[in-house]
Amino acid sequence: MEQANIHWLIENRIIYVKRPSTVSIENLTQDSEQIIALLEAGNAPIHIINDALDVSMNPNNALLIRKATPFLDNPNLGWFITITANPIISFLGSIIPQMRMNNSSNVKIVKTSDEALKFLRKHDPSINWDTMNESQQIS
Repeated sequence: MEQANIHWLIENRIIYVKRPSTVSIENLTQDSEQIIALLEAGNAPIHIINDALDVSMNPNNALLIRKATPFLDNPNLGWFITITANPIISFLGSIIPQMRMNNSSNVKIVKTSDEALKFLRKHDPSINWDTMNESQQIS
């Protein structure tokens, strides 16, 4: 099963996660380890753009998904933005981050990558957009 493509969109500030068409709990657990490493290496607040546009098969048990995504409890996490047009993923993407241990949740669901970037530009003026990784643009 294919893993997500996870990388810095803006070094130490924005993590971009491109999900494959099929996502499993095992994928989420492995992805979470990589995301935690980036969250620990970056400069808070670190935002995540979770691109799920290509996902056609996704786990639907919110408790299992939440258990597989401990990065949501990381104090360095800023906004968690999911890009999707799928209503089930949209629903899960809005409730699972709200299950954070600190009960503080900055969650946004959008339908396009442009929306995600515009949202972050508006909500975090400290990001230096001139340093966006041109080789790793949002697809």
